[in-house]
Amino acid sequence: MVGRCARAHNGAMSEGNVIRVLARIYVDDLAGSLPLYEQLTGQSSPHTFTFGATRLARVGDFLLIEGADARVRSHAATIAVRDVAEVVAAVTKAGGQLLEGSAEGPNGPR
Repeated sequence: MVGRCARAHNGAMSEGNVIRVLARIYVDDLAGSLPLYEQLTGQSSPHTFTFGATRLARVGDFLLIEGADARVRSHAATIAVRDVAEVVAAVTKAGGQLLEGSAEGPNGPR
């Protein structure tokens, strides 16, 4: 989902709807990249998973991604929210455009 999103200050969106923002880091070697991000974040047990042919690992506030195509690489961040419908409504009301709808992912709806 991409769009103008600045509505938290006027009460249109529930406070605390955004749970986490993960910076996406595209890597050629997921396993080889993990030690650096484990050291940087102090976390030694990353959550690793696959989505199609793409391998991913969440380490702190980083989402390491290996094997992503150009469409996936066009995304700069992953934003985890409590209520996707509420976010879609707020972005649309603010004049934003939904470029990609929600869908099932390996860790639940995305």
